[in-house]
Amino acid sequence: DKVELAALPTSHRRPPIFLNVLRVLDVPQAVALLFPRQVTLLNTSAEPWRWPATVAKLYPNNPLQIRARRDK
Repeated sequence: DKVELAALPTSHRRPPIFLNVLRVLDVPQAVALLFPRQVTLLNTSAEPWRWPATVAKLYPNNPLQIRARRDK
């Protein structure tokens, strides 16, 4: 019903390496595949997640929440 993801890498370009995965999709597109479930991204900034945020606006109750990093 709901998914919370913490400290998610913003791209498959960073390790670990999954050969040829970028031919199909990257992490932001994989997050969008979870919609219409409520998805919460924790400990991240909004900038790398612009693509799924745009897709989420197509749903009646925006299923994406981004909770920014809290610097201590």
